[in-house]
Amino acid sequence: MATAESPSLGIYAFDRDSMLAGRPAGFQRFAIPELGGTAAAKDHDGLLTRILPADAEGPTPPPSGLPAVFLRTVHSSQDSSNPNTRIELWEYEVDFANGANSSFTLAQTLTPAPWAMFPCAPTPRECIPQRGTSSPKLEGFPTAAMRDLKYRNFGTHESMVVSQMVDAGGGVAGLRWWELRRTPTESGVSPWEIYQEGTYSPDSEHRFLSSIAMNGNGDIALGYSVSSSQTFAAIRATARRAGDPLGVMTMEEITLVPGQNRSTANSRWGDYSSMDVDPADDSTFWYVNQIIGWSESHNVFARQVWAGVFQLNGGQIRSPSGELSGSYYDPARPGEGLFIEVGQVGERRVLFVSWYTYFQGMQRWIIGNVDFPPGATEVTVPLTVTAGTGFGSNFNPVDVQYIPWGSATFRFLSCTELGFDWESDDGDSGSYSYVRLVDGLLGVGCQ
Repeated sequence: MATAESPSLGIYAFDRDSMLAGRPAGFQRFAIPELGGTAAAKDHDGLLTRILPADAEGPTPPPSGLPAVFLRTVHSSQDSSNPNTRIELWEYEVDFANGANSSFTLAQTLTPAPWAMFPCAPTPRECIPQRGTSSPKLEGFPTAAMRDLKYRNFGTHESMVVSQMVDAGGGVAGLRWWELRRTPTESGVSPWEIYQEGTYSPDSEHRFLSSIAMNGNGDIALGYSVSSSQTFAAIRATARRAGDPLGVMTMEEITLVPGQNRSTANSRWGDYSSMDVDPADDSTFWYVNQIIGWSESHNVFARQVWAGVFQLNGGQIRSPSGELSGSYYDPARPGEGLFIEVGQVGERRVLFVSWYTYFQGMQRWIIGNVDFPPGATEVTVPLTVTAGTGFGSNFNPVDVQYIPWGSATFRFLSCTELGFDWESDDGDSGSYSYVRLVDGLLGVGCQ
């Protein structure tokens, strides 16, 4: 393991054999001094860099007798004596019988494609804007590679994957990721090389707090938080298959858990996130991260930890199941919302919409329906308003007049997240994001 021990990084090895046998077990420690870089490149602990130990996954262990591998990314601003952006690979030789034989040394330095470090202000913890407030910003941790450094031995080659938040351009936080490889040789193994690298930033939203993993098929999944001044921090993921073009996350981004509210207590976020492969099938990905959700017991918005699970099986990893009926709302826009019901009318599957909102200063019910094929995740609905009568003892449904109002395109991003663009016949338009009310309602679930 590695620790932050300002002004050093602590490097530890533990006597696993003794620990598993229940015997007294010791550990060994090395320390590497911090680099001398600019103040703007330091994190909240005053450190310029961190270092990660490789985490071995899969049924095949690393080649016997080789040292453990640690990885550190260094941006040019983090080392004034050697201002070269690089990936450092350190090797830990451990001898518990004779500690004097142990060593921790820099074994290789790789040169990746340049990246820009994302600026954080007014403090190193405050990096990512969030919806509904200008302060605090959320912690992004731009100074180091994020856990874990995943290692896997495929026999024909060894592979490691790791990711880090960077400035993807235009002041937008994106995710740089790398896959390193080395191959067996007659004398041992070849040096590590950068097999592929890429930056994932498909739009103007900020992506941060990432974690990456590779399964036994060679597929790579990348999970992360997403936030912006228009988006509550959500949990999303993307991925690529082993045979896809190098350096590209080819899978359409999915939302595992939509954002629900902003963090007001402090900027600290995630602590951290984790993408892992299920050892039962060596294929399924599990991802753990944080959102700000509703606490029923305390009647407040508070931190919640969520775990999502998905597989790569030919198309988009997961799409809504069709259990989409219910009430949708935006916590930042009280007093309005949608009621959607997906039902069967004869042989037709129909989506009904009732939208209660404010339009041109007046309360308004806007309604509509349209055929909604099974498996569809997007639909355009013609909308109407009613006139001609009102509720009461004299109500007669034949007096109701249906007046065309406009249309809306609804996009079901997950079983709890809805985005829609509307346009009235008068030329007004807008784009809203709603979440489906699920928690606390009996019989209503998220599939």
